[in-house]
Amino acid sequence: MATYESNSPIIVERAEGRELIDVDGRRYLDAISSLWVTTLGHRVPELDAAL
Repeated sequence: MATYESNSPIIVERAEGRELIDVDGRRYLDAISSLWVTTLGHRVPELDAAL
């Protein structure tokens, strides 16, 4: 438990595709969002243009 408590929180700045990007530029796979995000991703240019 002490190791868990010493981890600093991740502050997400933005999302691209299937990744979350924190304020330090580190990228994380977004594996906890809804089905649509894990299937299609965030900010998909083709979907934005179609909508």
